Amino acid sequence: MNETKVLYQEKEYLLIYKYETGYCELKTLNAIEYELVHESELSFLD
Repeated sequence: MNETKVLYQEKEYLLIYKYETGYCELKTLNAIEYELVHESELSFLD
């Protein structure tokens, strides 16, 4: 999957993987912080 910019809790992240369950693996733009969140909590920027 291509990395897509998303907004989560008012911060920009890159979506690096989307699981079949609807959960998404995110990383910050500087790749220091990672999150696992459901896609319903995201706003897609791209």
